[in-house]
Amino acid sequence: MSYRSEQVEVLASVGCGLITLARGGLIVGGMPVAHAWDDRQGSIGQYLLRLPFDRTEIERRLRQIEWFVANGIPEYQSLASVFEPIAPLFAPGTYQLTFPIERDGVWDLIDWNERRGDEPYREEFYPYGLQLIATQPRVRLDAERIEHWSRAIAKGARPIVIAVRAANAPSFHFILDGHHKAEAYLAHRIHPAVLELETELGPELSESERAALTARSRPAPARAARRRPRR
Repeated sequence: MSYRSEQVEVLASVGCGLITLARGGLIVGGMPVAHAWDDRQGSIGQYLLRLPFDRTEIERRLRQIEWFVANGIPEYQSLASVFEPIAPLFAPGTYQLTFPIERDGVWDLIDWNERRGDEPYREEFYPYGLQLIATQPRVRLDAERIEHWSRAIAKGARPIVIAVRAANAPSFHFILDGHHKAEAYLAHRIHPAVLELETELGPELSESERAALTARSRPAPARAARRRPRR
């Protein structure tokens, strides 16, 4: 399916609040699981910390929109109707859906490569253009699924990556669904088809939440370098 023109819609959620979009962070089940913050070194550099979390309920609901994320969203289909099965996951509020976003712009995939057991560590990156931040370690991805999507993309398919963000943060988006697809797009150096869910004003992490995350972090391995954007 070819790209549709960019469309923006408003979505209201009265959901359970399993997922909260914080400023520069992602909270699942009341626990911060991803957070990016200013490195305070005089530039736009960011620190990043991610923690594993239970995706069972998220993946159960995502299965209800499998066809759309695999095949694309027809012009006649509203974004809100496609996203309706997922909306109850989010904290009550008003959200903006945009698809596709920045199709011809600069983008980068901030994957989750380095692991030492399940201990998190602090990374660094520069938020240029569209930043897709993985919320699953790459070692947990299925190489055959990445290859499946790579072949589909090579044949012209543009499967959808679903990403979420708070608007009062830099241009980084946390991947909710589509890690295998994002890796496949990266292999082809093609800008991914991204469906964005955005809240206007995400809450700040509390000092206790920030301290708990920072206490569990440690510097990234020496060979890890700051990320450069891809076109």
